Amino acid sequence: MQTDVDKRIAPVPVIVGVFLQKSQVPREILNGAHCPRPMARRRHELMWLLQRLTYLGLNQIGAVVGGLDPTTVRAGIGAVSDRMGFDPNLRQRLLEIEAACFAESGSLLAEARKVVGSGIPLSGRSMAVTVLGVASVLASPHLTDAEARRAALDLIERNSEVRT
Repeated sequence: MQTDVDKRIAPVPVIVGVFLQKSQVPREILNGAHCPRPMARRRHELMWLLQRLTYLGLNQIGAVVGGLDPTTVRAGIGAVSDRMGFDPNLRQRLLEIEAACFAESGSLLAEARKVVGSGIPLSGRSMAVTVLGVASVLASPHLTDAEARRAALDLIERNSEVRT
C-alpha cells in the first residue's frame, strides 16, 4: 500500500487533461452521476489516478469527477484495482498515463521555476508543493492569463512570508 511519503504530486488539471487526451474520452464523463458503462469505467480509472497521484480525499475526488459521493468513489477505485489484477493491459495503460502526467507536470514545474525566479531557493517539501500549486494554477483552463499569474504570484508570496 502506498503511503503519503511515497506519493508523488501532480496537479489535478494536468491529470484530468492527460487522462482525457490519452483515453480519448469526452470531458462530459466528468459531469453528472449517470453515464454508460464504458464511460463509467473510464471515470473510475480517472478516480484511481487522482487517488494515486494526489493528496485528494474521496470527497474531493468525487467533486472533480462530477460530484460523486465518497462511497461511489471508493467503489470505483476498488473496481479498477480489482481489474488491474487480471488485466495487464489496463495496468500498463494507466501506468503510461501516470508517466505522461509526470512528464507534463515536469514541464509545468520548469515554467513555474521561471516564474519563481532565482531569488527564492527551490528546496524542501513546502517549496515543491508551492511550485506544483503554481504550475496547477498556471495550467487552469478556468482562469484568464492575468488571473492565473496573479494567483501564482500570490502563492509564491505567501510561501516566502512563511519561510522568512
